[in-house]
Amino acid sequence: YAEGVAASSAALERLWEGGAIDNVLLDTNTYLRIYFCSGLQLAPLERDIKRYADLCSDYQQEVMLSINLPFFQMISNLMGKSDHTVDLTGEFMNQEEYITTWKKANSAALQMV
Repeated sequence: YAEGVAASSAALERLWEGGAIDNVLLDTNTYLRIYFCSGLQLAPLERDIKRYADLCSDYQQEVMLSINLPFFQMISNLMGKSDHTVDLTGEFMNQEEYITTWKKANSAALQMV
C-alpha cells in the first residue's frame, strides 16, 4: 500500500489543479484508507483528514463528512488524542450523538458504524 500513497496523492493534486472538486471529494476517501492501510506514520494522515474535513465543510458536503467521521475519529483515537480509546468520541465526533442523529434520519449509513 505504501507505494500507492504517493501515486494517489499525486492524482488528487492533479484533480484539484484541474478543478475536478467532485472527484477530489470522492477519491480522497480512497486515498485516506490506502494511507491508513500502508502502515505509514499517522501524523500526515491526520493532517490530510483535517484538510478533507475542511474541504467537505467548505463545499457543504455534510453527508460526505458525516459518513467519514467514524473513520476520522478512529484515527484520532489510535493517535491517543481522545480520552475514549474504544468509543468514537473526541475531536471529530461524539458516538452517542452521532448514532442518535442517524437514527432520527433513519439512514442506511448508520449500518456502517
